[in-house]
Amino acid sequence: MTSRHGWRSIVATGVAFLPMTPLSVLGDGCPDWSSDTPEGRGYHATVFDSARGVTVMFGGAGAGGASFYGDTWEWDGDGWMLRSTSGPPPRKWHAMAYDSARGVTVLFGGSGPNDITDADTWEWDGHNWTNRNVAGPPGRRDHAMTYDSARGVTVLYGGTRMGTITWEWDGETWRDYWTPPDASPQPWLLFPGMAYDSARRVTVLFGGGIGNRVNVSDTWEWNGTEWSLKATGGPEPRASTEKVSG
Repeated sequence: MTSRHGWRSIVATGVAFLPMTPLSVLGDGCPDWSSDTPEGRGYHATVFDSARGVTVMFGGAGAGGASFYGDTWEWDGDGWMLRSTSGPPPRKWHAMAYDSARGVTVLFGGSGPNDITDADTWEWDGHNWTNRNVAGPPGRRDHAMTYDSARGVTVLYGGTRMGTITWEWDGETWRDYWTPPDASPQPWLLFPGMAYDSARRVTVLFGGGIGNRVNVSDTWEWNGTEWSLKATGGPEPRASTEKVSG
């Protein structure tokens, strides 16, 4: 018998093995066997896995940044299920994107309890995390990623102390594209919002923060070769357009 979370009751030789309640990981890493929902957190990342029909969530931090999470949860529209407590080390301010061609969630960067920015690339296939151990972008946090389904690459831009370099991940190699400051979004752009427009085959970037908490309202588009400034007005200037605190 399969429950909504995918747990099974197995009956063998007259002995029934009943499903166990999923555990959640608290900030100190101790299991809570009574909970089947994630602990409240902010600065985590979520993506939708279209092949399996679930929303994947990883990481984040508790109130005031006192605790960090390294757990992977999935939401199927009916309930949460804890899928893994191993994989990427606990962190916040990371970014994720779903690679629909290869059926994996891609995670890059972030910052852990030691406040050191991470430069690792991980992939989640619905069962396990794999550290790809490849050279790529310098360590960063506060960046944005999205998946370009026409070209089969994950696009990354922005982050703490970063310049005007756009990175793309094809599942094997990271490739960098430098663009001059007057032909690209702001350098040191923090928490921009980014999404892929599959109809026009461009990555759309809006807003973000620069410098001393100054937000911008520029709209840019990336076609795989260059950035184009499309608008300087629109919504009020803002950052954290992809990050959710809770």
